[in-house]
Amino acid sequence: MPSARSSAPKLPTREATYTISELAREFALTTRAIRFYEDEGLIAPGRDGRARVYGERERVRLKLILRGKRLGIPASFWNGLDRDVEAVAKAARAKLADAGVVLVEADMAGLFEQNGKVSFVVALHEPIADIPAYLKASGIEGITLADIAGQIASPDVAGAFGAITADAFGAAYPDAINVQRPALQKIYEAYFRDHHLDGILFPTTIAPAPVIDAEKGSSEMSINGGTPVPTFDTMIRNTDPGSNAGLPGLSLYAGLTPGGLPVGLEIDGPVGSDAKLLGLGLSIELLLGSAPPPKG
Repeated sequence: MPSARSSAPKLPTREATYTISELAREFALTTRAIRFYEDEGLIAPGRDGRARVYGERERVRLKLILRGKRLGIPASFWNGLDRDVEAVAKAARAKLADAGVVLVEADMAGLFEQNGKVSFVVALHEPIADIPAYLKASGIEGITLADIAGQIASPDVAGAFGAITADAFGAAYPDAINVQRPALQKIYEAYFRDHHLDGILFPTTIAPAPVIDAEKGSSEMSINGGTPVPTFDTMIRNTDPGSNAGLPGLSLYAGLTPGGLPVGLEIDGPVGSDAKLLGLGLSIELLLGSAPPPKG
C-alpha cells in the first residue's frame, strides 16, 4: 500500500480542519500513533506548507480504527486461568468490545496437540547450529556449545541444554520441521481465514509471574490451589504455539492483579501481518493504558 505522504491532498477551503495535536487530544492518541496510521495509508492529511492538516474524513477514520476489527477468542487459550489473571484479562476484553472490536468466540481444535509435535523438538535441536552461527556472525571466537553449557548455573536450564548438546531430538527434527510445523501453520491459516480475523486475543500467560525457585530455577506451581504443575510448561502454554508457527505477536499490558503483578494480553496475527499488528497494538495500548513503573 503506498504511503499517504506520497499523495497528500489539499483540503477544501471551507472544510473543518484539525491539527495533529488537536486530534491526538480528542482521541487520546499519541502523535506517533497518528503518524503510524498515516504511513500505513489509513489516513491522508492535507498540507498547509509543511504542516499536516487533517479534515473531517481523517477524523472519522481515526474514530473507526478499532471499530469492526475482528479478534478471535479461542476457548482453549482462556481455559484454566488463574482467577486474578482471568478477571483482569476479561475486563480488558470488555473494554475492547465497548470500543467496537468484534470478538469472535471460536476455538482451534487440536492446536495444542499439534504444537506438542513441534515445540521441544525444534527448540532443542536448532541451537546446535544456530548458536555457533550467531557467535561467528558476532565475531566471537573460542567459545563452544560445551563452554556455554559448562557455565549454566540454573539446574532446569542446564538440563534443557544437555538435551541440546546431546542432540536428543535430532532424529525427530526432519519430521517436526517438514511435516508437523506446516500442519500447525495450516491450523492457524484456516482459523484466520474461516473466521475473517485480524488477530487472535488471549492472556499472555495463564498465571501471574511465579516466585523463582532458588534451588531448581523452575519447578512446580499451583493454579488456584490445584494440583502442582510444571512451571515452565504452564507459563509458556499460550505463547508457544504461535511462536513455533512463526506468527507475529504482541503482548500488551492489560492491568494489575490485586497483588500488583502485571497481566499481559497478547494479539497474534497472520504470517506477514507485522505492520498491521503494530497499528492494532498501538490502538489497543491507547485504550488499555500502559504499565506503571515498578514500585521500590
